[in-house]
Amino acid sequence: MIPAWLMQANPERQPHADAGQGGSKSFLEKTIHGSASFLEETVLTDFYAGRAGLLQRLEPRCKLIIILILIAGVSLFRSPLLVWGVYLLTLIFAAASRIEIPFFLKRVWLFVPIFAMLIILPALFNVVTPGTPLWVVVRLHASHSFGPYHIPAEIAVTQEGVRSAFLFVGRVAASVSLAVLLTLTTSWHRLFMALRGLKVPALFVLTVAMAYRYIFLLVGIVTDMHMARKSRTIRYLST
Repeated sequence: MIPAWLMQANPERQPHADAGQGGSKSFLEKTIHGSASFLEETVLTDFYAGRAGLLQRLEPRCKLIIILILIAGVSLFRSPLLVWGVYLLTLIFAAASRIEIPFFLKRVWLFVPIFAMLIILPALFNVVTPGTPLWVVVRLHASHSFGPYHIPAEIAVTQEGVRSAFLFVGRVAASVSLAVLLTLTTSWHRLFMALRGLKVPALFVLTVAMAYRYIFLLVGIVTDMHMARKSRTIRYLST
């Protein structure tokens, strides 16, 4: 069940002593309430796990094994079409599990794949991935060499670089989508039981369970401390 303090993680915009002009929230208050709202959306999955969808009906251990096999397969596939085919399959599974597609896309693409695209960006150019030029970005007067590194006279986006970037981003997107599907369609206590059923060391499962529990305890304490501070703040009411 969702803790009571987390259900109240969306307070109305009210002026207080730390607020700036115009009644806007302070940076501290925005951070605290944003953290609580983020945890409510991204970690507490009992709402979706309780729905009567396709993946919710599967036995947790079976579901965990299937998703781990798919993640391992995605990391080994060499064809971008196969990798992105697995990603499209996760969208079908999400819809069949009664998970809203916009919510699912936001969960998947908000952090990790975007970060992956930034990492793989240099691999698009012939400086890192030599190959057939598709688009010349910069033309230099001559090529340059710095020890083992060689910069050609024409810095261009290559066909091989685009293919490798497309494959890398697809692998990350598919793997993250599979992990999100697992956590959205399986309550945490059942997921922990599935890990123990697959002979995962008890110490590892206990450590993850304690981290899961005390994340919410920590955010709850911080929220209560901030509300207690606000309740002791004295200010003149505006007329």
